[in-house]
Amino acid sequence: MTLRIEQSAGVTWFGEAKNKDAIDQFPNAKDTVEFTDDSCKQVVAKKPVMTIGRDPNNTIMLGNKTVSKFGCMLQQEVTGWFWKTEKWFVKDIGSRNPILIIRKGYTQISVPKDDGVSKGVQLEDEDVLAIGYAVLMIHLT
Repeated sequence: MTLRIEQSAGVTWFGEAKNKDAIDQFPNAKDTVEFTDDSCKQVVAKKPVMTIGRDPNNTIMLGNKTVSKFGCMLQQEVTGWFWKTEKWFVKDIGSRNPILIIRKGYTQISVPKDDGVSKGVQLEDEDVLAIGYAVLMIHLT
């Protein structure tokens, strides 16, 4: 299952990336995500764990003051050895503002703080991830 994250209008990431090479400036992003096209509006996950926040040491750096330095973590879980099942989870890793998931039908889910035990909230295709005022669209294919 591929995780694709789409940038919403008004959200800046990777220092207002204008081309695919912009991601090379961020060492934690370079081998973890890649832009899907030249518009730099979508990234695809290449590794099973990534962080999102305002700090440049995150996998995905968002340029919005309402986003904490280290906001949330996305983590892939693969189960089974023959029929593999892949799931993606999100958990809050110290955000000052709430992290929300808005599902189809406008169901709103608050992402709990990381307690070191739970996996977090399982992501579904077309979830909207709100981190402060930054909004990202999640696509799972």
